Amino acid sequence: MNQIWIETFLTVVRLGNITAAARHLFLSQSTVSHRLAQLEEQLGVELVERRKGVGNISLTSGGERFLKIAIKWEELYRESRSIKSESSIVTLSIGAVDSVNAYVLGPVYQALRQYSPRLNLRIRNHQSQELYSLLEHKEIDLAFPLTERSIHHYSVEKFFEEPMVLIKMREEGESEDLQVISNDQLDPHFEL
Repeated sequence: MNQIWIETFLTVVRLGNITAAARHLFLSQSTVSHRLAQLEEQLGVELVERRKGVGNISLTSGGERFLKIAIKWEELYRESRSIKSESSIVTLSIGAVDSVNAYVLGPVYQALRQYSPRLNLRIRNHQSQELYSLLEHKEIDLAFPLTERSIHHYSVEKFFEEPMVLIKMREEGESEDLQVISNDQLDPHFEL
């Protein structure tokens, strides 16, 4: 199948008539009509209803079915043409828990973009356990989970840590003196 024929067919459909398509493609009307006829001959189906005195075209049922295929073909053709230009683009897929992505990694992503404009960042939000699974299945390149877990063939390093605090509403009559409690003194049965 000829790419030029498909391009001509899509131009006729998008512009609604052969005359407008010919002007757009800088071709004669007869050339556009000939290309459509060649495409129809190769497919063995009439794509466009031809009516004398009617400027706008209408598609046959075969033309409607082929239109979907032609659009896919056009997209695949465009993708195949971009392989050369995209070969120098590097994709880095980073997964993190939502809070880390939102509040910690924003400046990191901006720095990466400035450092390498040809870097395609794929940023994903997941829970910690999902991140480990995505790494193991090679769906992401880096992960920033909240929980630390050993994972075979991967290096796990602490990236960021902040102190956690407990805020408790003071009961009536309770002393205003602060009492420091270590984590060891907390009952794990009440852990969230």
